[in-house]
Formats: sequence, C-alpha cells, structure tokens
Amino acid sequence: MRDHKFWQQLNESIEEYAVLFVVIAHEGSSPGKTGFKMAIVSGKQIGTIGGGIMEKSLINEYSNIDERIKIKELIHRSGDENASGLICSGSQRVFIQKIHKDTVNKIIASTGDYLCYYSNGIVINKKKDDEVYCEKIGVGNRLHIFGAGHVGMAIYRTMRNLNFKIFLYDHRNIGVDELIIGSFDKTINKSRIQEGDYCVITTYGFNTDYHVLRNLFQLDLDFKYIGLMGSKAKINKIKKLCDENSILKEFTARINAPIGLPISDGSAEEIAISVAAQIIQTKNSM
Repeated sequence: MRDHKFWQQLNESIEEYAVLFVVIAHEGSSPGKTGFKMAIVSGKQIGTIGGGIMEKSLINEYSNIDERIKIKELIHRSGDENASGLICSGSQRVFIQKIHKDTVNKIIASTGDYLCYYSNGIVINKKKDDEVYCEKIGVGNRLHIFGAGHVGMAIYRTMRNLNFKIFLYDHRNIGVDELIIGSFDKTINKSRIQEGDYCVITTYGFNTDYHVLRNLFQLDLDFKYIGLMGSKAKINKIKKLCDENSILKEFTARINAPIGLPISDGSAEEIAISVAAQIIQTKNSM
C-alpha cells in the first residue's frame, strides 16, 4: 500500500476529526489516480487528490462536512454538469467522509486487512470486497539501507520524503529512529527483511559490502531492488567473489551497480536523488 506516510501524518495531526478525500476510481488523464488521498485537519492539508482548482473547490465545499458520506463525480472538461474546473480530460470519483481519530488509529493498527470504501462509510475487512474499491492496509514499500555513512544518510533523508518504510543498518549509534545497530551478519534476517523489499548497500568497505550481499542471498527472497554503491572495479571484484562462493549469477545479475541513474555529479546529495529516482523507476514499472 502506498499510503503508509499519509496515515502516519494524519494520525500525528488529528486531534478529534478530519475530512478525508479518497479517489476511489479514475479514467483517462485524470491528475488524481485511484488511491490518492487528502485530508483537511484544522485547516491544514495533508496529501493530494490531484491539485489545482478542483482540489481548492472541494476543500472549500466540504471542509465542514457533517457525518454524511459524499461520493463526488468529477469530469475534467468544461461544460459538464460535474466539471471539476480542470480541462485535462478524464474523470475521477472522490469519496468524502468525516473521519475520527479512533478510526485512523484502527486503520494504522490493522496491517494486512483491507480498507473498503462503501457508500455508507469506510470499513476494515479481513477480505477484499470486489464490489467496491478496497486497498490493503499496511506498508507496501520497505527500504533497507545498509551503511549509515554520508551517502547512506543522504539516501535515508531523501527516501524519508517518499512512501517507504525505512530500515537503516550500521554498527554505530547515530541517533535516528529507524536505525538498527549491530553487525550485518546478525541484523540481516527474515524477521525483518521480507519478500519484495528494496535494498541499498552503501557500507564502509569492500568486505562489508560482500557480507551484506551474501547474507541477502542466503535469505532466498525475491527482492524488488538491490543497489550497490562503488566503482566498476570494486563491483567487478565483488561479483567475482560472489561467483567463487557459489552465489548464483541470477542473483548478482539483478544488482543495480553502480547504484542509481547516471545523473549525479558524485556528491552524496545527488547520488541520493539518483538512487531515489532508480528505485521509483523500478517500483512504478512493476
């Protein structure tokens, strides 16, 4: 699910209630895609359902909605009775509900269940209901950053702004909430790392890079992304060592190395942006 940060931010901001806007369907070139979310909390906006005059009009009209549920059809062309104010073509259907803090807490706590948007309100179900728009509750994108040096920390800061749950690994205590302290041999295990996760390797040396790769391979999981930082000579040496130690070539062939898209000037901050871009490219191509 791509909404982990949205629900977290809403939970941190809400005192009593908020007005929730969710795109439950879209067609064509709609700027608001199915699953996009926005909330208004004490005049503050969290998230977006497409932006522009459409969003402004909805906020003005529904910021003080009562307990009734509203489903709004919006057509993105002029002249239609349901015109959104945008002219980009396409359409979107927006679910609008006054939501209370205890409901937000239940959503955050219900990892693995489905949040379904019915005409009489949102309901947490154990199973998906194909008759209405439902989305799985939980964190769909999980990123593991091995190494909290200057590049690892730059990637951490960049990716925190995106919809990823981050796990940062290092032997040093650098005082961030997501940090897992210890040797890579001990901290890489299936209790934390799962199928479909994203992994970035930016450790402080050749040996630790190799140990991280070896330990990831031994988990026998299908990762969505593995990126390895280093020069071509270093990467070739690591791949040769992997081959000598029976780490399957199918595994090493999937490693993005050198890490990131070829757009940076070599600074930590631009490397981080290039890595974020490559991860987003991978995520959205699946």
